[in-house]
Amino acid sequence: MSFPNPSPRGRPRDGARESAILDAVLAEVAEVGYEQVTIEAVARRAGASKATIYRRWNGKRDLVVAAVSAHQGGELAPVDTGTLRGDLLVLCQRLVATLASTHGSLILALLQGSARDPQLGDLIEQGAGQTGARLPDAVLRRAVERGELPATATTYAFDEVAGSVLIVRALVGAPMDDTYLTHLIDTILLPALRHESDERPPGPARFASAVL
Repeated sequence: MSFPNPSPRGRPRDGARESAILDAVLAEVAEVGYEQVTIEAVARRAGASKATIYRRWNGKRDLVVAAVSAHQGGELAPVDTGTLRGDLLVLCQRLVATLASTHGSLILALLQGSARDPQLGDLIEQGAGQTGARLPDAVLRRAVERGELPATATTYAFDEVAGSVLIVRALVGAPMDDTYLTHLIDTILLPALRHESDERPPGPARFASAVL
C-alpha cells in the first residue's frame, strides 16, 4: 500500500527575498559601518519584515557572514598546488579578485568591524572558505612537511602583510597582476615565512581577516 507524500512543513524559502536581504545588509555595512547596522534598517532597505530575517539568521553577525559568503559565490575550494609558492599565489589571486569586486567603503567597514569583533572575521573565513585573507593552517603544515618551511614557522607573516599590502593597493588603484604578486611572494612573503623564529609582535594579525 502506498501513501501520498506529506506536504512540506513550513513556508518555502524565497530565494529572491533572501538575496534582497543579503544585498541590503552589505549596502548598510558600506554606508554606516558594521557596528551601526541594525536589523530594522536592513529589513526596511530589503522590503522585508524583521520576523523574516530572524527566522533565517540569529542576528546581525550571522546575517553579515551570510551576505559576505553569498557575495563570494559560495564556499571556495581548499588550496593545494603542491608547493608553498603556488599556494601563496592562488591565495593572493583570490584576495585580489575579491578586492576587485568589492566597493572600497565596504572593505573598510568590514575591516573595522572585524577589528572590534574578531569572531566576525573568524566566521567569515570559515563560511567562505580559503579566501586569501589568511594563510590556512593546512597550507602551512604541508609546507613544513615538504621541508619548505622550518617547524617553527607560523602564519603570522602572511596574515599580517599580504592582506594589508593588497588592500592598500586596491584602494589606490595600483596594479595587482601576477607579475606583482609573484614579486610580493618571492621578495617579502616567502622570506618572512622562512624566518625561523616563532616569536611574533604583540597583538593578533586580524587586519585583513574580514575582507572577502
